[in-house]
Amino acid sequence: MGLSRVGAAVSSLTWYADVTITATGSTSDLILNASVSSGGNAARDLTLTAGRSITLNNAAGLTTGGAVTLAAQAGSISEAGTGAIAAAALTTSSATGTTLNTGNTVGSFQR
Repeated sequence: MGLSRVGAAVSSLTWYADVTITATGSTSDLILNASVSSGGNAARDLTLTAGRSITLNNAAGLTTGGAVTLAAQAGSISEAGTGAIAAAALTTSSATGTTLNTGNTVGSFQR
């Protein structure tokens, strides 16, 4: 699945296959303001990679029966508000830190 831009008008995103979303460039951020979930909570993997930072705002949750991988190449990964991650596995990688301070539910976590 290739997306060049997901705008503020998207209230949620549901996918039915493994998905990779990448923001290229050293100053590129991924900012989620809406829920992202796999169809029927299936075991589908989600990979988010940003050239700089990844932010989950407000009620922006990531839900899947599979794995979630978050990679912030030059910045941080953070949650703000009530958004949470629910996944079988969560892997994070960030240059300047990871702050996941919401009630996340994951089967395993790797940093």
